[in-house]
Amino acid sequence: MRRRDGFTLIELMVTISMVAIIVAVALPSYSRLMDGIRVTSAANTLKGDLERSKLSAIKRHQAVSLTFTAGSGANGGYTVFVDNGATPLAFDTGEEVILTRRMPLGVDLSAVSFGGGTTAQFNTLGLAILTAGSVQVKNSEGTRFRRITLAAAGSISQAHSSDGTHWKE
Repeated sequence: MRRRDGFTLIELMVTISMVAIIVAVALPSYSRLMDGIRVTSAANTLKGDLERSKLSAIKRHQAVSLTFTAGSGANGGYTVFVDNGATPLAFDTGEEVILTRRMPLGVDLSAVSFGGGTTAQFNTLGLAILTAGSVQVKNSEGTRFRRITLAAAGSISQAHSSDGTHWKE
């Protein structure tokens, strides 16, 4: 009797076909998972930057503002700066930039509204009296949304949605 070592060509082809089918089924789910992770990560970073800005305003005893630019990926983002009040709620030459951040690839910054404008500001007490509002972060397909809300009292909250209209905390 002859001894068989290894695999036959048919066994190898069946195995490769099974792996290909599994990858084809799993890839869309993985892609959706990664979209959700990118949106959640961008929203958590934004919320953390708002919290740091609030603490910075209290610590420095100066107003700290965040100016938002709606857009996709590197075209969307925000700048955090110490507002000296020369032109309130606007970045002026000579004002200190604390940080500038751009959205990651596949993430859109949208629906920016703080006191009717695109700038949020914390006063020396950490309050956002004149600039309460919200900003949304979503994936490019518009299937995953996160909304960060800034209350006049300075509290910051985050909600999520799959359609941009029905929000859950």
